[in-house]
Amino acid sequence: MSLFRRITSAVLSVSLGLFSISSVPCGAVEKDYTYDNTFSEKSKDPASETEKPFNVFDIYNAYYGIVPTTTAAVSTAATTTVTTTAVSTKKTTTTSNITTKKTAATTVSTTSTELTTSEKPVTTAIPTTSITSAPITAPATTPTVSSSAASTAPVSTTTAFCLNGIDVARYQLDVDWQTAKASGEVDYAIIQAGYGKFSDQVDPYFHKNMQNAQAAGMDVGIYWFSYAKSVEDAKLEAQACLDVIKGYSFTYPIYYDFEYEWALKTLSVADLSAMVDAFCTIMEENGYYVGVYGSGSYLENSIYKHVLSKYDVWVAEYGASVSWYTGEYGMWQYTGSGTAPGVSVEVDKDYCYKDYPSIIGVNPKDGRLPVTTTPVVTQPVVTDTVPTTQQTTTTATTLPRGYIVEDTSGTYDWEKFDKDFYQYAMLEVGSVEELDAVKANIDAAHAEGIDCGIVYLAEDAYADTASQNAEKLYNMLSTVKLEYPVYYWFDKPDLSDYGVGAAQLSENADAFCSYLEERRYFVGIAAYDMPLAEQLDEGLFKKYSVWLFNEQETPVIYPKRCGMISEWDYAVGGYAHYSRDNFPSIIAKNGLNGYPK
Repeated sequence: MSLFRRITSAVLSVSLGLFSISSVPCGAVEKDYTYDNTFSEKSKDPASETEKPFNVFDIYNAYYGIVPTTTAAVSTAATTTVTTTAVSTKKTTTTSNITTKKTAATTVSTTSTELTTSEKPVTTAIPTTSITSAPITAPATTPTVSSSAASTAPVSTTTAFCLNGIDVARYQLDVDWQTAKASGEVDYAIIQAGYGKFSDQVDPYFHKNMQNAQAAGMDVGIYWFSYAKSVEDAKLEAQACLDVIKGYSFTYPIYYDFEYEWALKTLSVADLSAMVDAFCTIMEENGYYVGVYGSGSYLENSIYKHVLSKYDVWVAEYGASVSWYTGEYGMWQYTGSGTAPGVSVEVDKDYCYKDYPSIIGVNPKDGRLPVTTTPVVTQPVVTDTVPTTQQTTTTATTLPRGYIVEDTSGTYDWEKFDKDFYQYAMLEVGSVEELDAVKANIDAAHAEGIDCGIVYLAEDAYADTASQNAEKLYNMLSTVKLEYPVYYWFDKPDLSDYGVGAAQLSENADAFCSYLEERRYFVGIAAYDMPLAEQLDEGLFKKYSVWLFNEQETPVIYPKRCGMISEWDYAVGGYAHYSRDNFPSIIAKNGLNGYPK
């Protein structure tokens, strides 16, 4: 990648990151890595009209022994109103009635409002058997004030009880929970479990945070970041959350983090309220004490009060007081740039006005809290757990990690390739004029025992140009073998930066990929999250594999599974590229990418 392109990409990434943070500030997106393999268009090998058509998705399914099925609804909860046994005693005398209210002249809008500069919501962005039990009935308690509560902390009008907490996600990296607990400054923590509607969207630090926080004796709850666009999505998110948190017990609520700006600005109050109710109902039906998190203005204007009154509320407003939200709440997130012992970076900080450990007991109600022990020191790993509603593949503790060789116009020193750290190389093709050098690099990599794939930079202006360049690439590839796919790579975070419309770019990608697929090459589309989710023709993803590039600190909203994923690695300060599928075996077994049939 040229220096100019790197600088341009970095500037765009920062710009988009700032844009995203305004709506989803602290955490990770809809990262739905569901690979829908049932609608692929078929293409034939031009060498034989009688040969069985080649279908990359059928090959994928056959390799893993997958029988495509129709996803069943998670719950029977109603679409517009969800029937559930109300947790009538949940709102105890410890419930906060925060003092600052809207004036009588202020009216409640039926549409969502923009966030003010004084508020910034948190972001954070597995087995399937659920725990079945009745909703929780919380015991009434008379809480006492924690000795560690700040003397200046605001308190509710009904109780002087106030605790100091933090909420964390992957962006807080490794938290020293022993130090946090021993400091007396952190009474509890709310940990991000994941986001979206599939159970492989677990926060990569969730299990480590849970184990170490509870080992240190910290009271803990979790939140699940929503990217739902419908009631059915919310039901799937509840099931995904249940899958991820199964086996853990908590002393704080399970919060539905409801701040996906697209939904809040697009859907009706009735739809949004039904979505909240659907998620929370399913969690309650499985024995969990639940709550809703959101910014003050969205909670005030976008969700019916009679829905919020059924669940505990955690409000986010930054500043000296809560002014937008006029309802009751048990927790207040008052800053997104706090500091805390044991946390090396900025962290969200909260006040809690309810003695949840006494009110809840154990969450779920039939759960068991762990015995306080020494911390777990295992590092978070990338898992290959695939959504149970879609397919099943083997689970790996780590995925094959790749390296993008950017300059293939010359000879790369393959002897220096770190084969202990990287399992394959993806060679960037920036121009078809460099194909001789690319071939030489593939041969040299293979001589060192390194598997290879191709990323072709999407610089084509028209579909016929893309097809012609695919032909030139094919003429070179026909003399070598590739163990990994050929990806048509949109390396700019926003397709508008190409100066060509998204429809034309989609047509170009289709022309390039279809040419190679017809000649038995495993092909795909590589792009950043926003182009995949909002700009490119979604029909492409029913035909070709997807490689998602997830920007730093940007939640993922692309709603399909990916064959490859690139995420920011905070440990090294760069992107880590992972293959989620066993491409070498799939490709060789099916005679693709130059391998014999």
